[in-house]
Amino acid sequence: GNVSALAFVQRSPLSMIKCVAKPSVLQRPLCMTSAGLSHNPTNQQIDEPTLKKILGVAGPLQHPDVFYKALAHASWRPEEKRTKRLSWLGDAILDGVVAEALFNAHPDADEGQLTLRKVQLVNGLALADLLLHVGLHEYIQAADDVKVHSNEKLKASVFEAFVAAIFINAGGGGAGYDAARKWITPLMHSCGNL
Repeated sequence: GNVSALAFVQRSPLSMIKCVAKPSVLQRPLCMTSAGLSHNPTNQQIDEPTLKKILGVAGPLQHPDVFYKALAHASWRPEEKRTKRLSWLGDAILDGVVAEALFNAHPDADEGQLTLRKVQLVNGLALADLLLHVGLHEYIQAADDVKVHSNEKLKASVFEAFVAAIFINAGGGGAGYDAARKWITPLMHSCGNL
C-alpha cells in the first residue's frame, strides 16, 4: 500500500479543534485544552469509521492493526513493546514534518528561532494537547491503574505512535512521510501553531 491507496478528503478532518489566536514564532502553541476529558475507561478499541474520520481519509486502511497497537499503552498488553517503538518512529517523523513546515512558514526566521519554535511544538505538553483535540484520548487502552487523563507523557507518546501508524499504513518511505505530513500540517495550522 502507498499513499495513493488512500483517498484524502479535502476538508480538514480536524474541524472539531478549538484554537485561539495565532502565536508568533517564539510563543507557546495555543490550542485550548478541554477540561474534564477522560480516557477510555472501558478500553474500547477504536472502530475503523471513527479512525478514518480522525485521519480524514476515505477508502480502506492498508494496515488498521498498527493504529490499534499505537493506541494500546504498554500496561494494556505488557508483552507488546511495539508502542514504544512506534513512539520512537513517530517522534522522528514529527520532527521532520514540523521542521519542514516551520521552514516554509517563516522564511525570515533564523535557525535559532526555528529551533525554539519546533521544540515548543513537539514537546510532550503540546503533543498531549493535540491528542486531546483529535479525540484519540477516548481510545487509549491502558490498565485500570494507569491515570491516562493526567499523564501528559503517556498522551504525547501515544500521539507519536499514532503518527508512526500513519506512516506505516501508507507504506513507509516517501509515501508514509507524505501521509503523515498531510495529517500533521493541517492540524498544526488549524491551531495557528505554524
